Amino acid sequence: MGDRYVESGFVVTNPYGGYVEPRTFKDYYEQILVQSGLRHFTFHALRHTFASRAMEQKMDAKTLSVILGHYSVSFTLDTYAHVLEDYKREGMALMEELFTAAPIDAQPFSYPVVMTMHESGEVELNATDFPNVSYVGSDLQVGLQLVKDQISEEVLTAPYAMQPVAMDHLQLADGQYLLQIAV
Repeated sequence: MGDRYVESGFVVTNPYGGYVEPRTFKDYYEQILVQSGLRHFTFHALRHTFASRAMEQKMDAKTLSVILGHYSVSFTLDTYAHVLEDYKREGMALMEELFTAAPIDAQPFSYPVVMTMHESGEVELNATDFPNVSYVGSDLQVGLQLVKDQISEEVLTAPYAMQPVAMDHLQLADGQYLLQIAV
């Protein structure tokens, strides 16, 4: 329009830069949709989609409220609460990962076991840190496996980490040997 165009500051204008009647704008908009092969969307639906996508991209609520011309940030947040629900679900999923993370493996400890050899040929095994863990029998290999299994069970069910007694605090009698069982 050359010299006849007036810069009005409007985004959508008539050919002279002036105000467009809403019905005329609606007609132009519908022609654009038809010519583009797009299904019908109201102009308000586009606005709503823009606002939802802006929230999904974590646009600041105050900024979005100003862009949309809402009278308050709380109105914007109330109107687009469905987007915030998705954020809540994502946030809770992150917390679920925290609480369902694989357990940290406990540090292996070696627990002292006193082995006593009896003249009868029997072997007696006593776990010094676990008074209820012992074995008396003739098969040392079976006894060691049973004691190890019992110690493992005690460690797993203990309400706190079981620290082994220091080896230098143990007194052995004649015929006793000190073994270490790692669990």
